[in-house]
Amino acid sequence: MASNIQSFCEKCAILFREKDSNSFKEKMNVLGTHYATLKGLKDASIEDIMQLQSVDGVKLFKRRWSDVDIKAFQAFQNEINCNISVEENFIKILIKDFIDRQVNMISNLNLAKLNVNPILCKAINLNTPESLVRFYTYQAVSRSIATSLGYLVQNLLLFSNENVFEGAKYPEGNHVKWDLVLESLDNVRSYIEVKSGPNDLDKGQVVSYAKEIELVEALGHKGFIGITYGKKDDRTITTGLLASYLGEWKKKTLIGKELWDYVAGKNDYHLTLLRTIQEVSEYVLRDASIVSAIDDKADEIIREFNDTQTEGIDNYYASLW
Repeated sequence: MASNIQSFCEKCAILFREKDSNSFKEKMNVLGTHYATLKGLKDASIEDIMQLQSVDGVKLFKRRWSDVDIKAFQAFQNEINCNISVEENFIKILIKDFIDRQVNMISNLNLAKLNVNPILCKAINLNTPESLVRFYTYQAVSRSIATSLGYLVQNLLLFSNENVFEGAKYPEGNHVKWDLVLESLDNVRSYIEVKSGPNDLDKGQVVSYAKEIELVEALGHKGFIGITYGKKDDRTITTGLLASYLGEWKKKTLIGKELWDYVAGKNDYHLTLLRTIQEVSEYVLRDASIVSAIDDKADEIIREFNDTQTEGIDNYYASLW
């Protein structure tokens, strides 16, 4: 999937529908192939859409859309900004969805969802409800955000350029499926395995990816390990492993801004990315940070603990066995 109107409709419009729907996805696919500009998509009324025809005069939609589909599509239209690129619209909508999901996840946390480990609690001296709840609230949120961030970053890269596609759809790859494939006019593809941070690789992974890179290079293509932030001259365990087990590692890695610029095909694309993310987060969170929401939730769960665990923290730990 690349960064174009069709993929924008398919990937982003569905985020505005409460329940997943293959029928709605198909509608968005049809619209994405029909409209060539963001303005045309944003200005289209439902009445206009119901009159759309194929080149041979057949109506594209034989039935009027459901109210649920109309509401979702109009909410999607409201978020389209015709003054920025398709790529920036992708960033805007994906980041807003990511933040909304995290805020919703935090709001739904309670004591039962903290997954408390009594052994760890005793080992690190969590002997009060306050210390217990704050530690596990932050841990629960961190885990959820880290998992969600991996999918977000993959999508931000995938939709940064109309020539980027999901690597799973390509047959190349012996032991791994490449995360991204960048097509080029000279038919030389770039296969990229993406890692979130500069310390996310161990020796076994580096050795495996080195072999995969050799395989695609033998076919006349390029292979890279991409790391979403950091720099090549950072001294980390991973850069040490890359230097030891990946020949010409500096030519076969894209780290930090190199990755974003290479995939997007634009200089300093990371600056556009960060600026757009900042604008969206300030709009959604109203200049606050997620930390205040976590602290508020921790206070709420502490009150829940005190209301429900009246026999004290040691009895609570005993109840977990």
